[in-house]
Amino acid sequence: MAKAKKKIDRRIFKKEGEELQQYLHFRKRGSVVESKKKYNRQKFKKGE
Repeated sequence: MAKAKKKIDRRIFKKEGEELQQYLHFRKRGSVVESKKKYNRQKFKKGE
């Protein structure tokens, strides 16, 4: 017989607002946070 799994209420993990944005940025970048500077010489040199 299969073992019965306990149902976890996922609503307790819900993120909103600023915390959600930080979490999504973390997931996308892998914890590397891009600086807020307008001009980035490295990106300019790469042609981005």
